[in-house]
Amino acid sequence: MALAAVLALVLGGVLSEAQLFAALGSELIWPLLSAFVIATVV
Repeated sequence: MALAAVLALVLGGVLSEAQLFAALGSELIWPLLSAFVIATVV
């Protein structure tokens, strides 16, 4: 669902690809994503 939202933001021109990749380069994003994946599995 989140992937679809991000894709819609990029395709809609609300968010540029550079902004998206800058956000994914943040130090906190990967632990947060991992936590959501772990919580989904459990």
